[in-house]
Amino acid sequence: MTLFAFYGTFTSTQPGHRNLEPARLVERTRTAPRYRLYFVDAMWPALVPSDDGVAVECELYEADEQLLAHLADVEPAGWRRAPLELADGRLVEAFLGEPELAEGGDDVSRHGGWRAFCMWLAASRRQQLPDEVETERLLLRQWRDDDIEPLAEIYAQPEYVAFMRARTVEETREQIERFRGLWAKDGFAHWAAEERASGRLIGRIGLLRHHDWPLEPSPVEVGWTIHRDWTGRGLATEGGRASIEVWRELLPNDPRVLSITTPDNVRSRAVMRRLGLAERGSALWQDVEHVWYALERGEPYSSSSSSAAELMQ
Repeated sequence: MTLFAFYGTFTSTQPGHRNLEPARLVERTRTAPRYRLYFVDAMWPALVPSDDGVAVECELYEADEQLLAHLADVEPAGWRRAPLELADGRLVEAFLGEPELAEGGDDVSRHGGWRAFCMWLAASRRQQLPDEVETERLLLRQWRDDDIEPLAEIYAQPEYVAFMRARTVEETREQIERFRGLWAKDGFAHWAAEERASGRLIGRIGLLRHHDWPLEPSPVEVGWTIHRDWTGRGLATEGGRASIEVWRELLPNDPRVLSITTPDNVRSRAVMRRLGLAERGSALWQDVEHVWYALERGEPYSSSSSSAAELMQ
């Protein structure tokens, strides 16, 4: 067994910790003040040796070589397995960043560790989004109690259950309460999607901040769920486009917007492509294999003719 230090997404309070399930936590400690912590590509933590370093929180694990070899294979380019000095002078191993990573990353060493930085990042990105957004055919609005049964009806449809688990009326009620809580905590969540012509609830569309996403801290995702009788009309694309416009104009501190689904959800993946999101990879999330798409700030996308301010009028 090898004594190995982890300092970022694999530590015990972070979403990627499941990757260390075969390893045993030995202790929580700090590095010697010989390193700086960087946030690279607005996704990855990198500990880089520095003459002007600080002590950074880390966790020590006993890990076998099979696990470490696997982790080395999935590490992005620019990280290497190398000795790491702890605060008490002991030498262990860790995945350290090459000096070049510091040039393109943000120095977040002042937070003293990845967990504190992630908490600060989520708070700094919080922005209250509009309660309502209108598009040509949709009213994206706050949730009402009379939305529970229509939404539960959607969750029981075979087209939904093919990719997501069904929800009872009570589970749907609980989810709507969670959405209301997220509006208070994060400043936004999915809107109830109402067809303007009929006044009928046809699904949910909008933005969510995923604090448990394993590949980066608290990203924003655009998503949608539409009643089967309203699919095939471009409404998911219309609502998704309006949501991206809100992200682009009102969430300037979020460098990208994601969209996440299961690999066999062909219809959702087609909407993602129509919106201009590009496939970036796969991830095991909430015990299910997912594919994820992303749009970086500044990249071209399928924009609406209306600004966020016009959509809120």
